[in-house]
Amino acid sequence: MKKHENVIMEVAEIKLIVCNMCGCDIDITSNPYIDNRISIEKMWHYGSPFDGELHSIDLCLGCYVKLLQNMNIAPNLQ
Repeated sequence: MKKHENVIMEVAEIKLIVCNMCGCDIDITSNPYIDNRISIEKMWHYGSPFDGELHSIDLCLGCYVKLLQNMNIAPNLQ
């Protein structure tokens, strides 16, 4: 026999994303089909100056374009 119990679970929901470069709010609610940001997460390991740190960066589309323009080698396009 199985006995059930109702459980209330909390779910974390993203309410706002802010661009790390320009500080502007990134709209994530008005049009879910437009992907207007890039998110990067990196867990740094032993030997790096950030050993054990998790870095999380969000860039708006405009700041990502600026970042691409400053790169010596463009990312691979597939």
